[in-house]
Amino acid sequence: MEKKELITKLAEYLGDDFDSKNKCCEELVDLWVEAAGKFRASNRNECCLSTMKSMLHFFVEESFKNDYIATKNAMFGDLFEIRTKGFEDRYTLNVKLHKTYKAAYEKTESEYKKTFSKRRYSSYDSFRQIRSRKMKAKEADSIS
Repeated sequence: MEKKELITKLAEYLGDDFDSKNKCCEELVDLWVEAAGKFRASNRNECCLSTMKSMLHFFVEESFKNDYIATKNAMFGDLFEIRTKGFEDRYTLNVKLHKTYKAAYEKTESEYKKTFSKRRYSSYDSFRQIRSRKMKAKEADSIS
């Protein structure tokens, strides 16, 4: 793919985050694409491509350490899933890894707090009550 085509696709992907009217954004995107292109073009070995991927992940992780990056397969899901379904899905995964439901909940809550700097629920009992209500509502919907 040529540089110009890549920048066009990147601008489409970035959408509102890319200010094409602002020259500095366009120049920075251009520099970033050029640097990545040079690295990739001069290093065709699998180890170099692996290094490039690792550098990308490192860059994203370090640049946004305090922000949750809702990428595909992110721990708590995408932006629409973080508060509800994402926590539930993560809890379900942790249930398989821990001996008790409470231990799975505490692990999920710990991961959530590490990611978002706050707890999702006030206690295990609160989580259980809300989860129970949701399950009853789902059952009622499926019956009707």
